[in-house]
Order: sequence, then structure tokens, then C-alpha cells
Amino acid sequence: MTARRAAARAEDDFQALFHNAGVGITLVDASTWRFIRVNEMYSTIIGRSEADLLRSTVGDVTHPDDWEADVGQLNRLVRGEIPSYSVEKRLLRPDGSAVWVRINAHPVRDETGRVARTVSVVEDIGPRNAAEHALQDRADQRVMRAAEDDGVDARQLERRGGLADGGDRG
Repeated sequence: MTARRAAARAEDDFQALFHNAGVGITLVDASTWRFIRVNEMYSTIIGRSEADLLRSTVGDVTHPDDWEADVGQLNRLVRGEIPSYSVEKRLLRPDGSAVWVRINAHPVRDETGRVARTVSVVEDIGPRNAAEHALQDRADQRVMRAAEDDGVDARQLERRGGLADGGDRG
């Protein structure tokens, strides 16, 4: 196989992976945090078109309460202080609702070794979080029933921290 054919095959393999991945994938400019490229799954997760995302920055789609921690990690990644990072955060959909995701970000260096871009794999963890909350709710209910069966006031149990989060799952 010639070098040209091998390069073409590698590009075809990359395109297939990028476009058919079951997770979101983004390529972001490391100096502006502007999206350079996103796959269809990322667009689906966040509910935004590719065209809209390519006019946006990471900050534009990150929940304000999550931005400070995220940009701190991004800056550490670009400065070479960490080889990669993983974070769970909320992304904003166009309607203002948030979706929980896990992001694994890695640097992409240019020919001089400078971090020019970041590539991230983005997984929608909303369903997992919902399942964990449902399991915790059931466990809290069992504890409350057992406490009531033993004559303990469930409100006292909540005040004493006997439940995972005071029983409030609103």
C-alpha cells in the first residue's frame, strides 16, 4: 500500500469514527475556545445545529455555575500542567434547559508542541444521573419506613442527616 493510499484510508477511518461515534466529539480552538468541529451526536446531545455550534464558544454552551471550574481545567490543559481532564458539567440547550455530560478533554499540539486545539469526548450522563437518583430515593424511602416501624420520627432522621440529602430530591 502506498503512503498516499494509507493516508487516505486513515482519513476515511477517522471520518467514520467521528461521524458514527455513539458519543459527542468536539474540536475546539485552544486560544478562543471556539468550536472548530463537532459531530452529529454532540449536536444531538446539546440540541443545537452544527452551524450554531461553529459560531459559539465552550463558554456559550456551558452552564454559568460550571464555567469557572471548567475554564480552570482547560487553562491547565493548555499550559501543559495536566495531560488531560475529565469533568461532569451541564451544557445549555437553546431552550435554556441543561443536560448533564461527562467530558474527557485532551490537547492537540501543533508542530511546535504548543497546544493549538482540544479534542473532547462528550457523554450524556443525564439518564445515569436519573437512575442514581431513583435508586437513592428508593433507599431513602426504605430507611424512613424502617425508622417509622421502629418508632423513630422520620423528620428527626432527616434532621440528623440519616438520609442521603435530607430526602429532598426536587
